[in-house]
Amino acid sequence: MKDTQAVVEPHDNPPWYAREPDGSILCSGVPERLVRHPELVKRGIGLDYALKPGVVFESIAKDEGPGDRGFVVKVLDLEDEELEIYERLLGCLDSPQNHTIPCEIVRNGHPMLIMPMLSRMEQVIIGWCKSFGDLADVFYQLIEGVAFLHKHHIAHMDLCFGNVGGALSSPASYHAVLQLGRIYIYDFNTSRQFPCGPDSQCAITLPETQTPPPDGLTHFDPYSWDVYCLGVLLTEFMDLYAERKPSPPWILPIVTSVAHIISQLLTENMDGITPAHRAKFEWARTAGSMIEHFRGFNVHEVLGQDNIHSPKNAFTACADHHGMLDQLDIWLTPALDVQSQVVIPDTYDVECAEGLDVALRATRVNRQVVFRSLSVNGKIIPAPDPRLIELHAACAQIVHRSGAAELLREFYRDTDNIAVMTHPNAAYELSRALRVLHLASATA
Repeated sequence: MKDTQAVVEPHDNPPWYAREPDGSILCSGVPERLVRHPELVKRGIGLDYALKPGVVFESIAKDEGPGDRGFVVKVLDLEDEELEIYERLLGCLDSPQNHTIPCEIVRNGHPMLIMPMLSRMEQVIIGWCKSFGDLADVFYQLIEGVAFLHKHHIAHMDLCFGNVGGALSSPASYHAVLQLGRIYIYDFNTSRQFPCGPDSQCAITLPETQTPPPDGLTHFDPYSWDVYCLGVLLTEFMDLYAERKPSPPWILPIVTSVAHIISQLLTENMDGITPAHRAKFEWARTAGSMIEHFRGFNVHEVLGQDNIHSPKNAFTACADHHGMLDQLDIWLTPALDVQSQVVIPDTYDVECAEGLDVALRATRVNRQVVFRSLSVNGKIIPAPDPRLIELHAACAQIVHRSGAAELLREFYRDTDNIAVMTHPNAAYELSRALRVLHLASATA
């Protein structure tokens, strides 16, 4: 799988270091042999510094001439498969699923690549992705590109932030070969070609990679390893997207509304609901008594005459978070002081159901919220009641453990006859589960 067209002496393989006058290595410098390289001189490309000392070099876009549009030059190592892989992939750039960076293989002397300089993924996520839809498109393009490699029995083996990039407005305007908004994959020096495709390739010893293997594993199916690295990369994209500075309020206003901690269906007198809802949630009519048993408080005494509209049962939330609260996809748990491990009053950590952490981060939620009482015209509006917040959290955890039965089995009780929360005995089992949850949290 090695190139047979280039006749190269072993010492020509990189690294090609620049040297100080005293002979020491200048890590950021460009070696004289590249400064004077005829193919670079012919194209007017003047390299400015080393991205990877001795191997990858960059010319900064200056917009002063054809050679100043921003290029990256990589000296290829003929001991790996990168040259042959690029030859294969560049031969099918017309495929829309191929996200290999368009580049030129120079064979005058030692083989090297001349590539258009791309925008870093930090710039793509922060500057280009204006919505979650834009971020999803970035995800899709990368997944599509990796699937194309695997279809051709190529495993990249080192997918990470530094080995993918995007064509934003500047690179796309400088280089006609780039498509605006397209994500590209490059750096195949650790990549491998295999006779077998996904699902039939045996495990191999992992090369040095920028993504640490899980649990110290050293052998992986190479295609599965790509998928693992892709998952890590996408998670990093999501974290970066979630942490970016929000748009100014006059550009992207956030509309909030009142979110009830305990909804109307959890009160004793379920007024204002349709007969269909009443029949569907008949088991919830006993919720008031369940709440009374849970930690021994009466919901009507807590809420007063305002019932569910009491300030103790409400706070403001944006539409995304309001919906997730109502669906019990997110809940609040008391925050602890890091040093003393004592509960901080009226301060809560935002928790979510398993598998929803990425979606929650995309909404840019504050993972810790603080409630405060407020004085309006001499009247004190109290902060939400901690007992109601705790009840909401308990209900959410029950729902996301596949109904009461699975939770109760976890707490050492055989309830195989309770299949779903709409079972006639589900209200009793839920009441018991809430009590057990309280006991468990009190003794933890």
